[in-house]
Amino acid sequence: MLISEKSNFFKKHEIRVSSKFPDLASRIQLKAKHVDIAALLVDSVLHPLRVRFGACSIDSWLRSEELNRQVGGSKDSDHLHGNAVDPRFNNNIDPLAVFKYIYESKMQTRQCIIYMYKKPIQLHVSINIPGREYKNDFLLSYEPGKYDFYD
Repeated sequence: MLISEKSNFFKKHEIRVSSKFPDLASRIQLKAKHVDIAALLVDSVLHPLRVRFGACSIDSWLRSEELNRQVGGSKDSDHLHGNAVDPRFNNNIDPLAVFKYIYESKMQTRQCIIYMYKKPIQLHVSINIPGREYKNDFLLSYEPGKYDFYD
């Protein structure tokens, strides 16, 4: 089942995914609000990225508190609300190029973070949703817990 009627790329089962802890991800109880938020994320960010850069997989999307602890996520992670993804494009696509494309395209994101110290380099993208503080941050991280604003 597709997440969005506007995109034929992402399916509902991809919302509950973790490349490191798939068993924990599979136990997450998916609610209607998670599917609605996922549709917004697909329509506003993931679909345009897939059209521009080609196929991508999702390393992490919706997380339970237990899964978030296991992966070392922030206590206030957007993944806990389902409004964040960590997409991974095929090997010849530079994550920094994707990051810059999101920035230059002025995509409506809450946070776009590139973790340069992780191998492979990791991209994180979230969108603003009701009930969460509004942000429009583009951040570079060269070491754990330290961020520089991109401009």
